Amino acid sequence: MKLDKHKLKKQESVANKVVANKGSTLVAATGFGKTFTAVLVINKLIEPDFKVLVVVPTRELKKQWEGVLRQVKLLGYCEVVVINTAYKNTYKGIDLVIFDECHRVPAPEFAKALDTIEYNKVFCLTATLERADGEESKILEIAPVIETITLEDAKANNWVSDYIVYCLEIPLTSIELKEHAKLAKTFKWAAGKCGFGGDAFKNASAWLKTGSKQQRAWAGIYYNTMGKRKRLLHNAANKAKYAAKIALKSKRKGLIFSQTIDCAEEITTLLGNKALTYHGKLGKKERERVVKRLADNRTTTTFISSVQALNEGFDVPDCSIAIIAGGTSQKREQIQRTGRVLRTQPGKKGIIINLYIKGTQDEVWLRNRLDTQKCTWISKISEIEW
Repeated sequence: MKLDKHKLKKQESVANKVVANKGSTLVAATGFGKTFTAVLVINKLIEPDFKVLVVVPTRELKKQWEGVLRQVKLLGYCEVVVINTAYKNTYKGIDLVIFDECHRVPAPEFAKALDTIEYNKVFCLTATLERADGEESKILEIAPVIETITLEDAKANNWVSDYIVYCLEIPLTSIELKEHAKLAKTFKWAAGKCGFGGDAFKNASAWLKTGSKQQRAWAGIYYNTMGKRKRLLHNAANKAKYAAKIALKSKRKGLIFSQTIDCAEEITTLLGNKALTYHGKLGKKERERVVKRLADNRTTTTFISSVQALNEGFDVPDCSIAIIAGGTSQKREQIQRTGRVLRTQPGKKGIIINLYIKGTQDEVWLRNRLDTQKCTWISKISEIEW
């Protein structure tokens, strides 16, 4: 593969900033080479008895890091640990600690890990700093952002494959429409009792703990109805049907993302021997088997139907389509899922297809996580350009 001098120059620039600072965070999309940048940092700092601790959120990423470090002959200086191990042990004399996918580390565990690690420098890596708990400040306090590379930047520099994003409107069934209307009416009533908008969410949360009997009842209805609406939208029958239709029509290798195991397994059932389900409740060996089946071109498996677990730490370069059957409002989720199918290959063009139910909270979640990402809004599968 031809050396990308522009990318290497940028990576070197980032590495120099890390060397010059006690704490640094690199926010960079898929394709920039966050791991390679970290390797550059280690090489710039390395000396006899130098100690590096790499902290990752999953066992899969631990295995990937160890493979990279072994290949570049740096594993002897480094220890790679999963966060659950890191904060339960004590590490002294660490010259450099690297937190990969740092947004994935819950704030309490991140704080505990820092308390147990005696370090000189810290380097945090992520594709998006936005966190599920909203506590990005915990990272920024010790590791300010030194560089940001967006997915659009990566695309403009050909660090990822070219791609197009579609948002495909799908309908609820007649039974689901009636149920959704009923839930919407009840939710609006309960939200009114709790204060509407952000106040309703905040008040309901507080009232469940310290409210009067009446307030606790209103808060209970508010959260119960919210949960039922979420499950209805995530498990809508046409989510699985449309995802399967697109997968069969695409003639590509790719990933399908759902929010529930029920939806993911229904998609797998509809696709037969073309797909396997992947989620956190599967054992380690089974998860590895599923990924190997997808990567092996001799098998019939061309899709993995995943429940969040494949959002990060997955790398099969010939995957070129992501079908997102369900999601939240978090931008980081969209960025991570998109990045899974954009590993650069000659002539490759990625396709990302978001399924959504128009006029519902499902559309609100989608528009929020898309943020400024350019997309084409369509109402028929036939409008997709393969």
